[in-house]
Amino acid sequence: MFHQPHNTFGSHIYNAALYTDACYPAHFHKSFELLYAKKGANTIFVKEKPYRLREGECCLVFPYESHAFRVESGTALFVAVFSGEYVPELWSRAQKESPVSPIFRPDDELRAFLSDRFFYTGTPEAYTLRASLYLLAGAFLTVATFAPKKKTDDLVLSIIRYVEEHYTEPITESTLATALGYHKQYISRVFRTSLQMNFRDLVNQYRLEDALSRLSRGGVTVTQAALDSGFQSVRTFNRVRREMEK
Repeated sequence: MFHQPHNTFGSHIYNAALYTDACYPAHFHKSFELLYAKKGANTIFVKEKPYRLREGECCLVFPYESHAFRVESGTALFVAVFSGEYVPELWSRAQKESPVSPIFRPDDELRAFLSDRFFYTGTPEAYTLRASLYLLAGAFLTVATFAPKKKTDDLVLSIIRYVEEHYTEPITESTLATALGYHKQYISRVFRTSLQMNFRDLVNQYRLEDALSRLSRGGVTVTQAALDSGFQSVRTFNRVRREMEK
């Protein structure tokens, strides 16, 4: 599993894609992710649980939930990622609760309305985008049931937030455990079972994305970008970059 920093950092994030005959591995990010079965049926995994998303159905993945999907040949899956600013009421709810099931089916009228206005890979006009997301959130909340976040879910969120705030510093799993008030061994177990990665990999993903972003803006050397992003040396930056790009 991997983290998508480009769908975590920043405000008013929105991007959309149409997938055909593809397999996307498990990942997570701070934004919501909406998947719409535009043609045919496909398998979606949310928090490792498989769901069969049939044509005309939607799946709404909440922030930081692990998810993956497999798009079969001859089908089409529309995927849109949007940050919480677009629907703040939904974002507020996501801080306390998780949906029991992420699947819902917008009615025919709503699907027809959104087919040319939202379910495409461009970026809709600002008001159309916000209106579309509110309509979809409303359709979801009408049928969804919720449960309080589990203790483990809250801890995972605390871990990610801590890393987001401190990855440029020389943090370790021990400093993380101390800051959150847990034993290091328990934190390690949460990484293995819930995040399916180790602490160092998560930190390095954040650092690499930050360093590459600094380089893309220009005005800094590779060494400076690496050090400012939390890497101890440019050699470590280069090694992590090679490993992540495999």
